[in-house]
Amino acid sequence: MLNKVKTRHWDVARCTYAQLLDQMGKWLCDGEAHYVCFCDGNGMPRAWNSDLYLRKAYKNADAVCADGIALDWLARICGGRSARLTGPKLFVEALKYGTTRGWRHYLYGTNEETLSDLKMRLEGEIPGVNIVGTFAPDFAEDPVTPPIVKGGIDILWVALGCPKQEKWCAKHKDELGIPILMPVGAAFDFYSGKAAKTPEWIVNIGLCWLWRLCTGGRRVMVRNIRCVSASILILAKELLRIKLLREDV
Repeated sequence: MLNKVKTRHWDVARCTYAQLLDQMGKWLCDGEAHYVCFCDGNGMPRAWNSDLYLRKAYKNADAVCADGIALDWLARICGGRSARLTGPKLFVEALKYGTTRGWRHYLYGTNEETLSDLKMRLEGEIPGVNIVGTFAPDFAEDPVTPPIVKGGIDILWVALGCPKQEKWCAKHKDELGIPILMPVGAAFDFYSGKAAKTPEWIVNIGLCWLWRLCTGGRRVMVRNIRCVSASILILAKELLRIKLLREDV
């Protein structure tokens, strides 16, 4: 079992990439459906403040990883410390890890051109990777379920964007017959070459939000300013509540 830090609304996973990959291997053998969320500075304030369905998706996930510095700080305030894991990096690590274990992957999200380029690139760069199918849905409120043959997929990688992908995984995990669902945001765009990846050193110092604010255009800039402000307010309130008022997590 993964170690977790308890916060007021959902637990935060305290693990490394290696530990999560090992746990995924165990999930593939237990006959149940699982999903993991990667919570960033966009998802955290949205779920904490207003989006009860997203909050429920985080609460019911088998693991919620800190894909951003805000959730890591929240875990520290709550008496623990999370390891920061990003969806895009886990995506590639799992593809490599699974080559010697026969893991079967299905890519769901984005568009046909991106999926085609992504599949070709991954198969060229990761010898032995087993991508058994791809599907590009329309982006309706509840995108159509991909045409999946039950029993032929180990991991379904979902790239619908936050918060749609987390809600979709929470809603459909039990009906799909797939052991693991992984909502990974912009991973498909990054590794197909359609979008520039955030430099690793930016990720390591916790400034992904600033990178995206400066490079994502006006819409992303406005969203990130709003999300960063909301995250700071959440952290300040939780610090006051737990450290000064001595309330329970």
